[in-house]
Amino acid sequence: RDLVRSRGLGDVYKRQGCFHFDVPICVSDQFYGWVCGFGGKIEVVAPPEVRQGMREMTARLAEQHQ
Repeated sequence: RDLVRSRGLGDVYKRQGCFHFDVPICVSDQFYGWVCGFGGKIEVVAPPEVRQGMREMTARLAEQHQ
C-alpha cells in the first residue's frame, strides 16, 4: 500500500483502488452514525470490538424499522 497523506489525525493509504484510513477515534453512537452515513460504501476493518459494535447498532436499527 502506498502512503497518500500523513496528517496529525492519522495516515491515509491507497491500495487496489481503495483508500485505507488509520485514525484514532472515540467510539460512540455518533461514530457509528457517521459510518452509516456512507451508505455501506465503507467498512470498519478493526478492531474486532468496533466491528461488533457496528453489527449491534445496525441490528437495533433494523429491528426498529421492521
